[in-house]
Amino acid sequence: MSISTYLSTYLKSLDIHFADIAGKSFWVLLLKILGLLTGFLLSIVITKFSGSEGLGVYNLTLQVGVILATISMLGADQLMIKQVAIAHKNGFFDKILTILKSSILINGGVALFIAIGLILTSKYVALYGLRDSNLYFLFILIALSIIPHVISKTYSNLLVGIGKNSYGVLSDPNMISLIILPIVLVYYFFINKDIQIEAIVFIYLVSRIVIGVVQIGAWKNFSAKPVKSISASSKIALWSGSFFAISLLAPIFNSVEMFVFGYFGKHTDLGVFSILWRLSNIQVFILLISNSSLMPKFSVLYHEGKVQQIQNIIKKLSSLFSFLSITIFALFLIFGKLILGFWGAEFQDAYPSLIILLIGQFFNIASGSNSILLNITGNNRLNMFLLLFSTLFDFILAVIFIYYFNILGAALSCSITNVLFNLLKNYYCKKRLGINMFTFNSINKSFRFY
Repeated sequence: MSISTYLSTYLKSLDIHFADIAGKSFWVLLLKILGLLTGFLLSIVITKFSGSEGLGVYNLTLQVGVILATISMLGADQLMIKQVAIAHKNGFFDKILTILKSSILINGGVALFIAIGLILTSKYVALYGLRDSNLYFLFILIALSIIPHVISKTYSNLLVGIGKNSYGVLSDPNMISLIILPIVLVYYFFINKDIQIEAIVFIYLVSRIVIGVVQIGAWKNFSAKPVKSISASSKIALWSGSFFAISLLAPIFNSVEMFVFGYFGKHTDLGVFSILWRLSNIQVFILLISNSSLMPKFSVLYHEGKVQQIQNIIKKLSSLFSFLSITIFALFLIFGKLILGFWGAEFQDAYPSLIILLIGQFFNIASGSNSILLNITGNNRLNMFLLLFSTLFDFILAVIFIYYFNILGAALSCSITNVLFNLLKNYYCKKRLGINMFTFNSINKSFRFY
């Protein structure tokens, strides 16, 4: 059987829920690919302007903004998507409006408080975070970006909840590079060839505002009032301690090595590792895209007691993701050093570290959406403790391994923790829910083209 015939047969075998997820993910996939490619081009341009040190400072500064915006959301992201998806399916528009107003008031207020705090302490943050107090203006710009980031994220959650995933994905950092890169290139070619990191971060701030305005417009366009309406303000709960901890720990868990480099290591090594990390994340690219559709879909199915249908979707996704992950790994194994050459020779020297990161990411994608499954089935507290344990474990490993092995050590600590974290989540998905997230049968099935 040829690959085309296999894919045709495979698509015809999809159940209605899986087909719905695939359909909603198609445009998100195209947007994400465009944003991903633009993001890599932007990183290459920044490296040409400011070297790997400037790239490291830029990425670490933006990551601080992402984490502070995450704190401002108070863990409401997944709760919002879950509640909006259920309310939208039942036609309860008043409930969705209440969620929107509550989030703008509460999360926007927290964002304002955090932004003011960062502005007042920017010199200290620059001194202890980047070891250079003269870079404090970067954190002032990042502070100003927190409020539009939170507003954008709020509308993003609403749009994903009602099934408009392609508009919800606009708040993704890679999508913002679609605005930043053209401006940077125009500045470079027509105004001043010596563009500074501060100027790029300012463009990032403006891009956050633009994206927020676009998402507000998209929401107004798609939020026509359904037939049913209830007064549901008393039923709204946007804050959860465990969801807050998960949403806060997740970006920290993904940035442990970057923060260790920022505090203990060299900014040049930070710049190199940030590119290795982003390249390795290409492996989980499809998984991250499908998650935007899986969260509302799983929420509705679990709310209706259709656990077996969730299991069927996971089985199909597991084989597909395993195939894609191994294919991407093989491509990087062959062409990885060539790809790293776009950034420079010092990036090519880190090729072994990229391979190690890709091995760790394989377990991530082959395990599927285990975090989402634990969260929507009431096991969010368990997921929180697993994430906390993994983050602390990763930090200890990172400090030790980076001290002795530098970039290679960062890749080792990151991959070891990634494998451990996913094995733990898979174990509890099987034990508590009876759902097997990762099987070698799925991997074997994904390679059957006869």
